[in-house]
Amino acid sequence: MEIDFEKMDGLVPAIIQDAITKNVLMLGFMNKEAYDKTIETKKVTFWSRSRNCLWTKGETSGNFLNLVSIQNDCDNDTLLIKVHPDGPTCHKGTDTCWAEENELNPILFLSELQDFINKRHEEMPEGSYTTKASTKWHKRLEKRQLKPSSKLQTAMMRNSYMSLPTYSTTSSYCSPARAYA
Repeated sequence: MEIDFEKMDGLVPAIIQDAITKNVLMLGFMNKEAYDKTIETKKVTFWSRSRNCLWTKGETSGNFLNLVSIQNDCDNDTLLIKVHPDGPTCHKGTDTCWAEENELNPILFLSELQDFINKRHEEMPEGSYTTKASTKWHKRLEKRQLKPSSKLQTAMMRNSYMSLPTYSTTSSYCSPARAYA
């Protein structure tokens, strides 16, 4: 991985994100030595700008940030580090440095499922359920020679599920969901 440590006098910002909840936990800075130690130990290590030394998050508290992955941004000067935290991330004892709770959003899996279905629909891998279901619907539409009169039919014929309306399941009938302020 190419990282531009020279832009900020040898440092790059490191955004720390929980790999499961996707919540941002903190922001730290890394130099080349901190990056190398993080890769080697699988524990996130930073450069302390106030103490002028390396520090591994959790070395005194026990709340380590266990490395899952590291990604570069488009300019190679900022890192996104996904972790499994062993406890609260902030030195003040909160889950994040913004005093937010690091909770899993129960609806998050729906967006991940949608992304997975869209990817499968684009790739159409042989033998996958998504491929079979999509092909089956297209054949039914062709067989019946239906005109795309509904949003569902139109979206299916265009191979796009992104244009489908969202429906609320809180009532006894399906009606378009409304956003409430």
